[in-house]
Amino acid sequence: MGTPNPDDNEKVDLSNPLEVIVFIVIPIAIIALYFFWRRKKNK
Repeated sequence: MGTPNPDDNEKVDLSNPLEVIVFIVIPIAIIALYFFWRRKKNK
């Protein structure tokens, strides 16, 4: 087994809807919510 190498990783399969949600939609949503929360907190 050993430690995983970066060379062993597969490319993100954008034809798979689950991977699109996990790797694109969720990070964008987290960033958007963070900025919304900061803006609300500063008021």
